[in-house]
Amino acid sequence: MSKEKLFSLIEELSGDVVLLDPDDIPVLGKFLNKLDELEAGVESLGNDIVKMVEKVKKDVEKVVLDEVEDKRKVIEGVSKVIGELQYKIRGVVKTTGEGVDKRSKEQESKNKEIKKEEEVSVDLPEGVDKEIFEEFLESQDSRLQEMESLILDYENTGNREGLRGIKRIIHTIKGEAGLVGLNDVNLVCHKLEDILDNDISLDVDVLYRVKDWLDEVFAYYSGRRESFTDSQKILDLLEEGGIRSEVEKTEEKVAREEPSGAEKERESEGSRENIESEELVSAEEIKVFEPYKVDTELLPDFIHEANEHIEQADLNLLTIENDPSNQEALNAVFRAFHTVKGVAGFIGLKEIQELAHRAESLLDKARNRKILLAGDAIDIVFKAVDKLKGMMQELEEVGSDGLIKPQEEDFIELLREIDSFTSGRVVKESVQETRGQERVSEGTVGEVRESTKEKEEATEAVGPGREETEEPGERDMKEVKKIKVREMIRIDADRLDRLVDTIGELVIAESMVVQSPEMQSIGSARLSKYVSQLDKITRELQELGTSLRMIPIKSTFQRMARLVRDLARKSGKDIEFVMTGEDTELDKSVVDRIGDPLIHMIRNAIDHGIEDSPEERRKLGKPEKGRIELNAYHKGGSIIIEVIDDGRGLDREAILKKAREKGLVKDGRELTDNEVWNLIFMPGFSTARVVSDVSGRGVGMDVVKKNIEALRGRVEISTKKGYGTTFRLILPLTLAIIDGMVIKVGNEKYIIPTLSVVTTFRPGNGEISTLFEKGEMIKLHGELMPLLRLYKLFEIEGAIEDPYSALIVVVESENMKVGVMADDLLGQQQIVIKPLGELLKRVPGISGGAIMPDGRVGLILNISGLIKLSKEVGAYNNRKEVRSCNNQSN
Repeated sequence: MSKEKLFSLIEELSGDVVLLDPDDIPVLGKFLNKLDELEAGVESLGNDIVKMVEKVKKDVEKVVLDEVEDKRKVIEGVSKVIGELQYKIRGVVKTTGEGVDKRSKEQESKNKEIKKEEEVSVDLPEGVDKEIFEEFLESQDSRLQEMESLILDYENTGNREGLRGIKRIIHTIKGEAGLVGLNDVNLVCHKLEDILDNDISLDVDVLYRVKDWLDEVFAYYSGRRESFTDSQKILDLLEEGGIRSEVEKTEEKVAREEPSGAEKERESEGSRENIESEELVSAEEIKVFEPYKVDTELLPDFIHEANEHIEQADLNLLTIENDPSNQEALNAVFRAFHTVKGVAGFIGLKEIQELAHRAESLLDKARNRKILLAGDAIDIVFKAVDKLKGMMQELEEVGSDGLIKPQEEDFIELLREIDSFTSGRVVKESVQETRGQERVSEGTVGEVRESTKEKEEATEAVGPGREETEEPGERDMKEVKKIKVREMIRIDADRLDRLVDTIGELVIAESMVVQSPEMQSIGSARLSKYVSQLDKITRELQELGTSLRMIPIKSTFQRMARLVRDLARKSGKDIEFVMTGEDTELDKSVVDRIGDPLIHMIRNAIDHGIEDSPEERRKLGKPEKGRIELNAYHKGGSIIIEVIDDGRGLDREAILKKAREKGLVKDGRELTDNEVWNLIFMPGFSTARVVSDVSGRGVGMDVVKKNIEALRGRVEISTKKGYGTTFRLILPLTLAIIDGMVIKVGNEKYIIPTLSVVTTFRPGNGEISTLFEKGEMIKLHGELMPLLRLYKLFEIEGAIEDPYSALIVVVESENMKVGVMADDLLGQQQIVIKPLGELLKRVPGISGGAIMPDGRVGLILNISGLIKLSKEVGAYNNRKEVRSCNNQSN
């Protein structure tokens, strides 16, 4: 068990024990389960802690078994011991720096709640701070995603701006990799940056390969891979990518221009010491920074986060000023500048990135004890912090056009001063002048206050004059253009999940109170008003809780862009890929699980949909370049994702022929278009004549159907031969809540997901019959479907047994329809889904439970499970009838 999980578990127990009710057996049972988990997790932390956990378990078991007289007193004792455990566990783990040993990991692997895949153990680079390394890894995914988008854009449009963006990302990764000791990454990025710097032609496949290799490396150090490709192969690839002769020419030219050998010294990038200074752009280069634009949508979040880090750096610098040997404070300041640099580089704030990078290099020397951060050295870091604060204020004034103006001369001078400390060449006059201007020390306080006062008086004197000269409304326009910085905090995902679950419980409790008979019998207008307000607030809270887990689908869509590019090249087809609605939001768990179905559908569109050659498309009057669209949008209470191609469309006759060959459709049976299209979702079904690397094995589309239905969604197909096909995924916004139709069977209530309901009706005479090998069937609009009597299936007493007096709810799943027999329809409502636990989760035909307004549990029907049951029940009834006939004949 990890240290974080152990701390989280003991904190949960500490919170639970306060609210523990000695008479609530189910809650006590859950508490015991958590204690079992804790016992396995503390096995390596010493006998004292293990014995304390064992004692707590025994005491709680005695309460459950009613073996003590004063239960509340025992629970109070348990609470005290849990508090002591919390203190001791934190102390032991903090002292040893370890969570649990191998034995507890083995024990954990036996537990049913363990991770299915073992984490890969990875050694950190030598001398690297773990927190900094983790922050470094966390920031790389977004960078590599942006890099992939820029490569795609460059490949499609030839836009050189994309190459500049790639260079910026590579430059940032190179600098950070050097600081965290990833010399392989530093070397590869340095090589690629040299190529991009010299404007040498480079095959776009090489750019993709470098990006993929970086993915491998970061996945390895994140524990998601066991190895990565040797960096020398990537360096060789960069050499051999059609650029060697040009690189040699460039190097010869540089050698002639720099006979001093400075370039040779710079090329020794394997050394971390050289890395610290070589990345710094010279102060002269900063002068040529032209005004540039950034994405204003990203600025508010950056300003908020950067201000937090700068504030922490300021506080820790004060600590260092009093105690220059305080390594913890020094590391904290370094992390602050490191984070600001990384995020600024991602957004494209060049000057902030440069300043943070230079300060970071100086701090790194201090961390490695090459310089002492005291006196003039710490003054210059304070000055860097103050400058960053000012730059943040300037960012808040940036207009809606996102235009960033270059810094003044004082910024360049600051960079020179920092460089002089980092390199050991301190310019004393500059630093002394800086101290006089920027630092408030003993003997100068009065002067500074006097200077400030003079400035204020001057401002007051100038103020009215300026107000008179400003154009009317000018100030208002400036205010409108300012960027609004939102206050934000980071929240652990588990806490967020618990919050959403608790809101669900609140909704249930509120519903039970409001709809209780006792509340209904109170005829108070004032109380009704209060209850109505409570209901309104609860619903708003439920919507807010649901929205907290909503994230854009953008990252998944961007993966598809790369997939189309690679598959198009592999299949030799020219394809244009268009995305819309990538900012559409849906539940994070849905986003995480939608990737695989989209991959299968896009593979299918490229291999089966888009024509094989431009000539074939020209003959059909189409553009030579094929087109695949990926769209997402909200409709009603669902999210719609469309995969559209302008290819051949589905061939009805070819699908029917293959289906008959496989015995999926009997000869002579007529199928509707939708029934034919849905045959492609049958396991192993494929009309491809040739098996390719892309598709054709009949594996994939059945997986799409299953995965989408597992998300409580459905797939629709619309197609026209010769014009293309649209696959439409209809998904719920969240998996925690469903829209359900509540039906009554006897005294029980069941919920059917609204997405599965086709229609409801009451049967007329002659519409119910029994067929051999199919069982009881019901007819609707000439179509026969199985009839399922829930009261028989679940052995419910008091239900309507005559189908002609009952209500039939027609449901559909996996291209099959079933008529479910119910007593009555009670209405529709949003249902908070509750799991049924280990014992009941595998009951066929049931997918979960919900607490109804009357406090009773209603079961949520699993439609695909019901259809499977209907087949089994039909076969069983037929066998029973055959046996009965045989007995009568004998």
